[in-house]
Amino acid sequence: MSENQEHFERQMNFILDQQAKFSSDLIEFDARFQAQIAELTNKMNGLTDVVFSLARLVRHHDEQIEALIQHGKEVDVKMAELAEQSKETEARLTILIDITNRLITGGKQLPSE
Repeated sequence: MSENQEHFERQMNFILDQQAKFSSDLIEFDARFQAQIAELTNKMNGLTDVVFSLARLVRHHDEQIEALIQHGKEVDVKMAELAEQSKETEARLTILIDITNRLITGGKQLPSE
């Protein structure tokens, strides 16, 4: 065998070894890449679940807040009704006090306090 042919065979063997190593590294890289993709997919699914849970929670809180606002409006209406009734009751009591005072004093005016 000539020196050129030996040199050529060494280069071919080197190239074949490098290709085999590259192929092996590529397979290893692909396996790691696929594992990372699977891990990221699982994490993404978990995050998606969290986002949907938070959305449901926000919707529930919005409904509760709306119910509280509605209840507050109802309480405001009842308070206004009670305030009006209180004014009417106070007016009646004032009339009753005046009538009672007239009956007790025989129509004479009581001294102011």
